Amino acid sequence: MAQSIDPIIDCPKFLRPKARLFLSVDLIGSTAYKQAARFPIIEPKQFLDGNLSPQWLSPISDFFTSFQEVFFSCWEEKKATLKSKHLDQIPIGSDPEIWKANGDELIFTKELTDRREMYLVVIAWTEAIQKYRSEIRKKKRLDLKSCIWFAGFPVSNVEIVFEKSSSGFKDKFDDDTRLKQFYLLEKYYESTAESSLVMDFLGPSIDTGFRLSTHATPRKLVISIEVAYLLAAARMPTGDKIQGILDWPVIYYDGRREFKGVLGSKPYPVFWIDLHTDSSTAVAEDDLSIKLPKLEDKVIVKFCERFFEDNISLMLKPFIYSDHQDQYGDLPENYVACIQHLSKTWDDEKKRYEGEFSQVVPEEMSALSNDIDDLVSKLKDVLPPFSN
Repeated sequence: MAQSIDPIIDCPKFLRPKARLFLSVDLIGSTAYKQAARFPIIEPKQFLDGNLSPQWLSPISDFFTSFQEVFFSCWEEKKATLKSKHLDQIPIGSDPEIWKANGDELIFTKELTDRREMYLVVIAWTEAIQKYRSEIRKKKRLDLKSCIWFAGFPVSNVEIVFEKSSSGFKDKFDDDTRLKQFYLLEKYYESTAESSLVMDFLGPSIDTGFRLSTHATPRKLVISIEVAYLLAAARMPTGDKIQGILDWPVIYYDGRREFKGVLGSKPYPVFWIDLHTDSSTAVAEDDLSIKLPKLEDKVIVKFCERFFEDNISLMLKPFIYSDHQDQYGDLPENYVACIQHLSKTWDDEKKRYEGEFSQVVPEEMSALSNDIDDLVSKLKDVLPPFSN
């Protein structure tokens, strides 16, 4: 998408288009592990490891701590490799960061400014899963499953901000929850060190991601149709310089499935990336059935574009606003106009609020001054004259 002048350059930062990748990893078998026989309570002296916490906690807490370290380590290694090999044609972008924990699930997010940035984070992600999986399988009967999805903001989905405490809860725009959110979002983006605010994400794409994650298995890393499309359409470089450094993920198709509430309960296409290793039983199992076809990028792109077109009232064809490659297509109709409307409305409401506040304050100060004069007058009547 090439433009000589950015039509929304004056919009506040929180209203500028953003594209985010969400990466979810879930600990399989954790519920059964936590529910295993653990009574009667044994004597403390019988604790073999001197553990002061419930017996099930150690591998669970290790997941929350160690997987993040493994993922970030893989990410930094891949970044360093690209820089050392001077592979500038593969953009990196911002670092992924933790969004939240959801039960025994960890969810990370990465803001995208170019669809090619997805390759590095997906490669680092799959490598982290394989590394951590090999360790956790040695210790306990636990495993991992994963899902990756895409979401665009702020038209299709929204960022929301919460206040951590009640100290600043009664603030501006308390009479309008939507304007209150705009105010908090602006406050959040103006101060990255604002520790009293917490960012969250809502929208149909977020719901779809959570639904899709239920179809994931230890072998199948499920990806949304938007992720499949963007990966296939990225047209990554090839050649001897790339071979042996980065292995592009191979995408498979699992047909369409109904997910409650997604696309009005119409069947949703399920794409996935294979996470098995050459030594896994999955390879031998493939020989018992029809071989999985490795899909060509052009076939994936063709199907996805047709699917987006057939469901135009239910979803947008994914795009990245700051992405300037010609093959990415145009913005959705009325998208820029919608952003400009939100920006103007917010600007008008701020001016209205500030105008009302500037009128109220002098009136309140005047009333306070009159109250003080009345109080002084009454005190003169009841108190004896002051003398040295």
